[in-house]
Amino acid sequence: MEDDANTDTPLAVFIADRIEPRLGMERALHDLLRTLQDPTELILICGPTPSAHEIGVATSLGMRPGWLGRLRAIPQIRQRLISADPSSRIVVVGIWAYVPSAIASIGTKQRLVLWEHSLLPWRRRHELRVSLAALALKLLSSQMDTVVSVSKASRSAVRHLLGEKKRTLVIPNITPAQDHPKSQRTDRTDNLHALVAVGTLNRRKNWSIAIRALSLLDSRYTLTIYGDGPMRAQLEHLSRKLSVEDRVFFMGHVENAAAMIGKFSLLIHPSFAETYGYVLFEAADLGVPVVAMDMPVMNEFIPYYVPGSLSAGDPESFAEAIECANRQRDNRDSDARLRRSSDFSPEAIKEAWHRVLHSEERPK
Repeated sequence: MEDDANTDTPLAVFIADRIEPRLGMERALHDLLRTLQDPTELILICGPTPSAHEIGVATSLGMRPGWLGRLRAIPQIRQRLISADPSSRIVVVGIWAYVPSAIASIGTKQRLVLWEHSLLPWRRRHELRVSLAALALKLLSSQMDTVVSVSKASRSAVRHLLGEKKRTLVIPNITPAQDHPKSQRTDRTDNLHALVAVGTLNRRKNWSIAIRALSLLDSRYTLTIYGDGPMRAQLEHLSRKLSVEDRVFFMGHVENAAAMIGKFSLLIHPSFAETYGYVLFEAADLGVPVVAMDMPVMNEFIPYYVPGSLSAGDPESFAEAIECANRQRDNRDSDARLRRSSDFSPEAIKEAWHRVLHSEERPK
């Protein structure tokens, strides 16, 4: 293996939809490629080609975003798979890129590693595109030998869909505890009733329960929401209906909204489903506890890695969870920080991925 690492032969070829904008999956991909250090190649279906100095060899097929672009990319992906070195592992990033890659691999000797983020029960039930992608994944599952999930919930969903025959394991994204300057942290005794939320204003993020919970809380509580989306007008109407419009502040899209979290007392995260939830870790690093729904993936991280409280799915319970978290004045939780530093460090994630990429176990 050491000799291979010193050649230009890629340890792995990653196939992804895109790597910009650097949101959840794209951020995870960027961080992993920078961490692996071994020779890797990145093939992007759409979007611009990133700088080589950041992540090594990368090319874009130049397709338009969406399913039409993915399907048109199949011949080029197939050509890349056929010409790939047999010793290289093919890692497909997400179910969106997996479908065209699996079709392209039919009839070749290549078997794929699926790096999965999005397959969760709520999304399969309520988002048609995820339901259809899951069906396609099941039909094309013979083309994979391993599934790497970023959470236990995702692995469970994959096993429920594909059964126990596929090799499945969990490798979280790189999210070690970070030390922020004191200037970014708020003394919570100065602003105990200032709540903050960050995310797209859509159905999955479930902002209505946060606004309904606010109407049940002391009038000193305020909620500032960073993000925009299709449900903004509906949520603004709800805040007026509940007479809390003077306590809910819609800030719209803000670059690096996570940097604002440290100015507030609590982060509110009522999402029905979260592929990973980087914002939870960003809040923890700033000493801000999180109140979230008791749903996958949030209940894997809170409170073991991220200080805070979990709530049932009604406004009364969510309001109670907010008050509970606010009563716990010391939420920095050194034990949780140590666990984040250990389990999600670049070194730990790199070692786990090396076991996958160097593995000779390639189930039929």
